[in-house]
Amino acid sequence: MYFPRNFLWGGATAANQCEGAYLEDGKGLSIQDVLPKGFKVITEEPTPDNLKLKGIDYYHRYKEDIKLFAGMGFKVYRFSIAWSRIFPTPGPGPQVQRLEQPHHDRPVPEILPGPV
Repeated sequence: MYFPRNFLWGGATAANQCEGAYLEDGKGLSIQDVLPKGFKVITEEPTPDNLKLKGIDYYHRYKEDIKLFAGMGFKVYRFSIAWSRIFPTPGPGPQVQRLEQPHHDRPVPEILPGPV
């Protein structure tokens, strides 16, 4: 099997799996924070056995992670946003949390210059 020369190899991350930092910058709880074992048991609060609370600590290490993608030759990168950072309180008419530089904006300057 051959890929065309202009084929774009890439990678992706999912905020709920890799981000960590579940209590930083006013983030609200998400369903992932209270599902330590997948969809079997919902806990009242986050529990220490929930690996997603730390993830790979992308929240703090995104620059290193993006460099790893570039080092693997990736040309495209898709990342997701933890909506519980934007809308930290559930319910009707949730208030948007406005930070000077929200986490979901921070990776963009690292990505745009390339090669990812």
